Amino acid sequence: MPSNRDFANSRRAIETAVAFCEARDAVLIVSDNSRDAEKAAYWQGRSPVLHYIPEAPIAATDNQLSALGAARTPFLLQIGDDDEIFSNPEVVPVDLGALGDDYIGVKPVTEMFLPGMGPVRRQEFGLEKDDPGLRLRDYLAYSDGSNVAYYSIFRTAPFMDLTRFFLSRHPTRGGFCDWQLAFAFWVIGKLKSDPSIIYRYNASQWSTEEVVRESALKSYLAAGLTAEFQKYKSLIRGLDFYVFISRKNAGLTAEAITKLQNGEASDLIDLGLDQILRMPDGTPDTGLALARKARGERNASVKYLSGCAVLEQFVPGLQLKYVSFLKAAISGT
Repeated sequence: MPSNRDFANSRRAIETAVAFCEARDAVLIVSDNSRDAEKAAYWQGRSPVLHYIPEAPIAATDNQLSALGAARTPFLLQIGDDDEIFSNPEVVPVDLGALGDDYIGVKPVTEMFLPGMGPVRRQEFGLEKDDPGLRLRDYLAYSDGSNVAYYSIFRTAPFMDLTRFFLSRHPTRGGFCDWQLAFAFWVIGKLKSDPSIIYRYNASQWSTEEVVRESALKSYLAAGLTAEFQKYKSLIRGLDFYVFISRKNAGLTAEAITKLQNGEASDLIDLGLDQILRMPDGTPDTGLALARKARGERNASVKYLSGCAVLEQFVPGLQLKYVSFLKAAISGT
């Protein structure tokens, strides 16, 4: 749990996580950069299952790495400091030690909630098809516009490999990249449903359309992008996914990578191009022409590079960064 909220606003999240870990023989790591003295005094030494890191790095990405870097277990779950997690004692938990190597982890029952109200959306599913592309397509069908399954229990090694690559090499490291990160995890391995765990996601920032727009705008501007993000956000999602699956150490066979590049990754890039073509107002004619050309491209690698050229029309400088991003993935640097 990378934590930035003060004591009052993070207390419920930490309390539920401590109780969960005590019930499951797990460890809770809280990397706290809030500089709240009351919070530090209360939580330090509070429970033997709690590893509390005070005075953590201020930058959000550095604090995330501080929390993840302290993990010493073969599985981990990243939790927000305004979310909640519970163990259902009436359901037998999935035995993580017996989980097949072809599984990347397990998904809790996820509930989106608004403070003071009950759950607004509940999801319970697994992704267990053998074909990576079919698992991704299942997720797109099951998720219903919510990416809360990102808060699942993952094998530590592949989770850390992709997260570190993202934080060190991604052109923006934007907080809006959780969808494409989740997509990459689902193609690496299967996901088993574990109804013995209930993860409650605080959906306050998604409570109204206005709040959603404001939250999204803030995240894109914070990443150095433009207010036109609604036009190109899906294109970024497709380009990122293409890079994530192309990594030298992605845990996929060369055959699987090629199949995904020509299938699901190209389809996601096309969805992004279609979005741009549906929203032509204010887009330079050159950008629209490039989008049409990229849309008709059948070679996956050329489609990726053409998509980078389209993105350049919205955010100058991103084309070269995305080319370098792919090179880093392929070379494993």
